[in-house]
Amino acid sequence: MREIKFRVWDYHSNKYINDYITGTSLSLNDLFKNGSRVNGKNSLVFEQYTGLKDCNGVEIYEGDILRDNRFGYVAKVFYDERNANVEIFEVWVICEVIGNIHENQELLEV
Repeated sequence: MREIKFRVWDYHSNKYINDYITGTSLSLNDLFKNGSRVNGKNSLVFEQYTGLKDCNGVEIYEGDILRDNRFGYVAKVFYDERNANVEIFEVWVICEVIGNIHENQELLEV
């Protein structure tokens, strides 16, 4: 069974706030309701763990940017209705996490 985990990006502070959740009694629902707003929208983005790791053992989350080490392709991880997908490839053992869509958007501008 896949481990259900999330990380949370806060657009207000421009950083992940996972440590804020860990070890507290604050639920994700409370965090979402109490989150700050940016441009009229909640500033918190919840990204789910895919249950997969890259070639270096790094957990792959929705919103991560991966590079295929064979051909140099770069793609972002996203969820469709049923599965985690990558825009270009699905061969995890040769991929590595090189950033995320919040802090490293320029990596997708190839």
